[in-house]
Amino acid sequence: MAFAEWVSGLNSPFNIRFASFPVTIPQAALSSNSWSKPGLSPYEAYFDHLVEYVSPGNGLLSIKQDDLYLPGRGLDLDVARAFSTPYAFHYSSSPYMYDNYTLSNIGYGWSLNFPWLGTNYLHLLDGQAYPYSWVGSTFEYHGALDFKLVNNGNGYTLYTSDGTICQFDSSKKLTSITDRTGNNVISFAYGANNYVSQVTDTLGRTVTFSYTNNQLTSITSGGRTWTYGYSVNDLVSVTDPLNRVTTYQYNTGINS
Repeated sequence: MAFAEWVSGLNSPFNIRFASFPVTIPQAALSSNSWSKPGLSPYEAYFDHLVEYVSPGNGLLSIKQDDLYLPGRGLDLDVARAFSTPYAFHYSSSPYMYDNYTLSNIGYGWSLNFPWLGTNYLHLLDGQAYPYSWVGSTFEYHGALDFKLVNNGNGYTLYTSDGTICQFDSSKKLTSITDRTGNNVISFAYGANNYVSQVTDTLGRTVTFSYTNNQLTSITSGGRTWTYGYSVNDLVSVTDPLNRVTTYQYNTGINS
């Protein structure tokens, strides 16, 4: 795709016009990478599970990477990671109004892509965050999404517009996700380090989370294993069961 820009008119204010048009690239100019060639690519489905987005409003990068996906009854289990970049904004040497992810440790800026409750925000899927606005024991939001979060005194319940219910305990750990029928449940268990240790889907299949030095180093389900590599506190690699490796690099200081 090529883009063109031109200005029309002789006097101010000028009209700026934009256009785009497809450009045919000869085979000889294509990348040697298999995923860049025309036709079906063995990596095409793999990269379909990686989504990135830069907000036009604040310039922050968000990434979602699916690792493990299990179709289920009523609810599918998607073990994915979400990344956002608030570390670029510091206040008194600390990120301003930033919630540290406490349900696992997968490197600075990363969280498991499940709903979670922070100190300042309710975090939903794909890095979406909503600052708490309590009216009594209820926080309701009606916009692009509709949800209601209720403080029950001994825990929290999140009601979403599609009928899904997420239950959190008094320490804000996600304990279950129930579908609209109330019959199908994804459950979460936690280890001594208070990090998620096992997730059980609606069909009884389990995903086990393993840690070394309190960093998530692998997840395993059905004989398949995904491994995670770190450089100090940064996630730098993920290896899937087919030994395909995804690597990550960070700008100096962004995760300080």
